[in-house]
Amino acid sequence: MTQADDLEALWRFGIETFARTDVWINNAGVSITRAALWEQSASEIANVVNTNLTGLLLANKSGHDGMKEQGGGQISNMEGFGSNGMTQPGLAVYGASKPSAISTKRCARTPREPAYRFAP
Repeated sequence: MTQADDLEALWRFGIETFARTDVWINNAGVSITRAALWEQSASEIANVVNTNLTGLLLANKSGHDGMKEQGGGQISNMEGFGSNGMTQPGLAVYGASKPSAISTKRCARTPREPAYRFAP
């Protein structure tokens, strides 16, 4: 998911169906055909970055906003290959997009936001 409206609709669906959403798991990610970076099209690169980075950030914001309103919950970001620095030929775009899951988890934690927590 890469659109804030879609993520907000997903949150509302969870609330309407279950009354609360205590756990919000961000597990979306896409890759492209394994090939050298310079062999990837600009649109393929943009799709991976838009899904794996922008989508992750928007999903965290949507989960945070909903959990703040309901008084708490937990957000978990699935990291994927490359999040720990591993590399593999042909996965430059995907591998570059995945460390954002760890960075988002670490940077979004703040003592001013006790309404939710990130899973370790």
